[in-house]
Amino acid sequence: MLQRVDKAFYYKRTSIGFAVSLALLVFAERSRADLVESAPRPGAPLPPPIPSGECPLVFLQADIQYAKQTACSSGTATASSVGAAVASANSLATTCCSQLKAVLWKARGRYANETGRLLLPQASADTCVQSLNNSVIAAGLPAVGTCQIESDVFSEDAGKACGDDLTTVYNFWSASNRTFPGTVGISCYGANADCGLCTTLIQNKILSLGSSATALLASTSCQDLAQVAMAAAAYPLAIANGIARCLYTVDIAPIPQATKCTSYDWSRQNWTSIVRSCGPEKYRADRCCNLIYGQYQMMLAASLNKTNYVLDQGQSDVCFSEFKASLVAQGIPPATPELCRVTPASGLLNIGCFNYSTLQQTIPTRYFHYFAGNCTRASPDNCRHCTQTLIDVGTELANNTSVEYLNSCQQLAVHQYYRWLGRIDLPPEPANCYYQFPPGLELTIVPLPPGKSSSKVGLVAGLSSASAAVLLAVLAGVAFFLWRRYPLYKAEWDAEKKTLGRLSSLRQRVVGTRLQVFTKKQLSKATQDFSESRLVGVGGSGKVYVGELNGEVVAVKDATFGSNKNGAKEAWNEVATLAQYRHRHLVVLKGCCISGTHSFLVYEFLEQGSVDDHLCPVGVVPVGRPAEHSVRAHYLDWPTREKIALGTAKGLAYLHECKPRCIHRDVKLSNILLTNEFEAKLADFGLARRTDPHDTHVTTAIAGTWGYLSPEYMATGKLTEKSDVYSFGVVLLCLAAGRRPTQPNGPEDQIHLPEWAWSLAERNELEQLIDPRLEGEQREYAANMERTTKIALLCVHTAASVRPSMRQCADMLLGRMEVPRLPRRPPTLYTISSLASSDPDSSAGLSLGQQSSSLSTGGAGGFSTSSDHDAKSIP
Repeated sequence: MLQRVDKAFYYKRTSIGFAVSLALLVFAERSRADLVESAPRPGAPLPPPIPSGECPLVFLQADIQYAKQTACSSGTATASSVGAAVASANSLATTCCSQLKAVLWKARGRYANETGRLLLPQASADTCVQSLNNSVIAAGLPAVGTCQIESDVFSEDAGKACGDDLTTVYNFWSASNRTFPGTVGISCYGANADCGLCTTLIQNKILSLGSSATALLASTSCQDLAQVAMAAAAYPLAIANGIARCLYTVDIAPIPQATKCTSYDWSRQNWTSIVRSCGPEKYRADRCCNLIYGQYQMMLAASLNKTNYVLDQGQSDVCFSEFKASLVAQGIPPATPELCRVTPASGLLNIGCFNYSTLQQTIPTRYFHYFAGNCTRASPDNCRHCTQTLIDVGTELANNTSVEYLNSCQQLAVHQYYRWLGRIDLPPEPANCYYQFPPGLELTIVPLPPGKSSSKVGLVAGLSSASAAVLLAVLAGVAFFLWRRYPLYKAEWDAEKKTLGRLSSLRQRVVGTRLQVFTKKQLSKATQDFSESRLVGVGGSGKVYVGELNGEVVAVKDATFGSNKNGAKEAWNEVATLAQYRHRHLVVLKGCCISGTHSFLVYEFLEQGSVDDHLCPVGVVPVGRPAEHSVRAHYLDWPTREKIALGTAKGLAYLHECKPRCIHRDVKLSNILLTNEFEAKLADFGLARRTDPHDTHVTTAIAGTWGYLSPEYMATGKLTEKSDVYSFGVVLLCLAAGRRPTQPNGPEDQIHLPEWAWSLAERNELEQLIDPRLEGEQREYAANMERTTKIALLCVHTAASVRPSMRQCADMLLGRMEVPRLPRRPPTLYTISSLASSDPDSSAGLSLGQQSSSLSTGGAGGFSTSSDHDAKSIP
């Protein structure tokens, strides 16, 4: 459904808790419709009251003009005789009245979609009819009275056409066992829908709502009321449009159709198994539909994890057409997908389960653990129970014995499972486990084919051996130039050679990852010749500019080799890391450029800056950031802070569970960037280290930011994933307390945040740690705050073995896992006399036997409008 503003249309909740929020965003090439909730929520706010005698419906001029131009114009019909003229006039009047009724019907549907209400007080209903009449007469159309448009059909006094129990959208949805419109919507979808079948199914669905009131439900007035409710409840907008199109030949709101499918990377698909089974060979033809369905669902899951949406509504048709075209190109009969019940509507997830109708309504996570335990080759039974596991879950969640609803519920559960995994580059293993394909018929993802244009696909992604050779030659030339211009000591040169050696193998490690290689000319144009007006940050390894490339706002980091001896190493370390790891909670690297003594990295631009910008705002614009690009600090309420913590935990858990494992090494407030929805994204991977999962630790030079470094790492240089856990614990404490890790000018017992938190925990006074700005929320979220601070204390425990894993942190934050009792307070972490100063020109000492001789501000400034205000970083 469409809201009265052009960008979105929202379902709000009725007094009994019905809630559906459906947003149609302004469509560009990458447009999508927001997900909705279509189940009640206890304590939901009541819809806004209707002032006495006022009409809450909005009649759009676009709808009235459409009726005038398509059905109410005398030019739409011609006649060759008097009799024919009379018949033509009668036909015109009929079609015109139908369209005027459609104007009212759509206005009622929009309002029902916003509020859940189907009926209005009589005085308001009368006003609405009069308002519509005035609008159509002003447009030169006949008065609504000539079309028998009356207020009784939607008034509370006379409009209860389906009985007292069916007067709201929620009533209809609940009466249909939470399947309204259910599978009916699919039959109405698409430009080629069989509207005869659609309208029959709509009528039958309404009749099924009460066997003892069939006559009442079959009445024209009840059918009209129920049809409004059905369109209001339909999800997503494309399904609602299909219903409206078959009933009144109108759309609720138009959805611009894309001309190209950008949701999927078709070149990643391996069609071999499908060709063998569905093609002329007919090898195990009985598995053909399993393969077709599995391949399509796997691509939907990939799109979901990349965008958080299953499929853009404007792309559902073109993506399906391209899918079919790809199959036909492989010799598969064009009707095969439909025979296998794969249609353009398959990507819309419009049905769901009994209590979980959309992706936003997450099913209990214990089901995801069932999948994880039974649907991988590593499971004890080698996938033998995967199929039955999904059937059992679908049966339990669907609360319906219909095969269609069971399948739809299973589909939603699987997609939520993929999203729970949080991986963008999804393996086909769960699909292979479920279908138990015989040897030689497994679904696989293949590397991008050779021959792709190097101007569009980065060589880091390994799309062609020729482009890879070009990049390596450029790198070698840059390295030689640097060696000649900036002579290095042997140890430093060996380190640079090691960096280049890693780059030479990057192609093999990140096969299939898309990165674009830009020219300096492109980046110069995008940033207005690297104008100071486009500068958004300055850090230890270069400057960050905001620019526009291909119509998209991006951040461009200029890492200058000469200004920092580690600049090249950190830049390429970041390329290697972000090219290999992709996750919703990691910042997206779009491409890179090598030019002279500069390494340019291009990222997505996150306008909300970093957590530090909002949690600890400063009164003046930071150095290196022009005022026009500064971040406007927002108050972070507790749910937003929890959201940030959870996103950060998921991002780190992903890094720690990948192969090879990745340790970030610089987790801090200013390296957690925020989307406009305040979703967290980890950034600045210049210090990240990739390690073998079997390695217990990595011994390395100490690097990171003071206040976030784990004691054992500072004391021994031994780096493990528990070092990141410690840093995450400090971030949690900062989120809870609303401050940075150290406050040298604060009370003596509060200078160092972890020590102060442990002192409060000892005295059972953890509530004193909470940010005073959250005072008004403490009663409502007291349990959540206590849980978060206890998780934080576990993470910053001196003994690394006590710290949970990042996956356990995420599970505890979500309430999937109990928070263990806090152990005894650890030994003192730092002495007061050794605290680091926040003065950028001062040094810091360590109390654990290791003194830092050259501390400097940490990070590269980020690639957003954020800058680093944290305490010292150790180079």
